[in-house]
Amino acid sequence: MSIKTTLTLMMVASLAINVVACKKSDPAGTAPDSSGATIGTPPVAAAPAAGEVTSYPGQVNMGSITRQTLQSFTVKQGADNNSNTIGHVSVGTWINIKASYSNWFLIEFPTGVGQLSPGWIELRGGVSDPRLGTSPAPTTTTTTTAPVVVVDAGAPPPPPADAGTRVRPGIVIKPRH
Repeated sequence: MSIKTTLTLMMVASLAINVVACKKSDPAGTAPDSSGATIGTPPVAAAPAAGEVTSYPGQVNMGSITRQTLQSFTVKQGADNNSNTIGHVSVGTWINIKASYSNWFLIEFPTGVGQLSPGWIELRGGVSDPRLGTSPAPTTTTTTTAPVVVVDAGAPPPPPADAGTRVRPGIVIKPRH
C-alpha cells in the first residue's frame, strides 16, 4: 500500500474509534446524531469551501448598507482573526455591509472590474464605526432657465436700464439709430 492510502485508513479508523468511544461514555445524550452534528450543543459554523466565506447560524442579515472606508482593512474568510486573509480594502473603497456576527461584519468589496466578493472585517463600532464614512446623501440639482426675450431685428436696441442714472465725466454715450 502507498503512504497516502495508509494514512487515509488510519484517519478513518481513528474517527471510528472516537465515535464509538463518544457514544459509550456520553450519558448526557450529546453524542453525534446520524448527520454528524452533536445533539444538545449549539451549532457551529460550517467550514467554507475554497473561495467562499464562513456563514454563522447567529449572524444578523442587514440588507445592504453602503459605506466608504476611511482606513484600510484586512478581509478575512471568517469572523475570526485566526481565519485566512482573503484580501485587503484600501482607504476610500466603497463596501456593502451585508450581515453582522459579534463585532465582525460580512461585506462585499471590489475585487475586479465590476466584481464584488464577500469577506469579513472587524468593526468594533458597528456600522457607525469611525473608520467608515457614511454613504453620500442623494444629491438633487435644480436648474433654472433664463426667460426668453424676443427682440425685433429691425428695431433699435433698448437703452440700458441705468443709462439715465449713470454719470461719468468725460464719457458721452450716444444712442444708436
